[in-house]
Amino acid sequence: PTTNFVQPAECVQREEKILKNWWKSPEVIVARKEKGEEATAFYAATPAAATTGNKKYRADRVEIAARETFLKQGKDDRQWFEKGAFFREQASNSEQLFWRDGDYIEDYLNRGTKWKSANAFDPSSEADAAELEAREEWFKKNFWRAPKYKKDFAEKGNRGTLWTSSAPEGAGVAVPDDERLARQAFYDPSQSWERKEI
Repeated sequence: PTTNFVQPAECVQREEKILKNWWKSPEVIVARKEKGEEATAFYAATPAAATTGNKKYRADRVEIAARETFLKQGKDDRQWFEKGAFFREQASNSEQLFWRDGDYIEDYLNRGTKWKSANAFDPSSEADAAELEAREEWFKKNFWRAPKYKKDFAEKGNRGTLWTSSAPEGAGVAVPDDERLARQAFYDPSQSWERKEI
């Protein structure tokens, strides 16, 4: 990356913050003030759950209490990279197929069941066999996109043994240079919300 961008480790922290605080966007806050309890997005567990408008997919009590406290304080504590065009850029560049998101890849690698969900807002649903088979094939090739591997790159750079491996947990051989460079390009800061400043 050029000197205009923060280090990869900082990008990981920013992305985590943006994903955690998605509900602080002005649209969600305004809807909550106008509609109260009927503002389903404010109470939704995830952005995907918010799109359904279904109250069934609410965040837990502790999370909702924290959101209500934020609302009462009336102070926008988001940093510049969490706002406006920067926030939208990060959101639009997130993986469109929900199950390709880093958390789902990690769930697959940890032998969880979340990756099998038919949709992002109902973890109890399960995709059909053909779909699951296709996902598994994709996960096997793209395990290195999981947060754990991105963090390995962010903290250790070329010395990292997880992100440079041909298999999960560093169990494979070092990937060829072209593959390593492709992975590095995926990890490297390049978007406006990853800049040092505006």
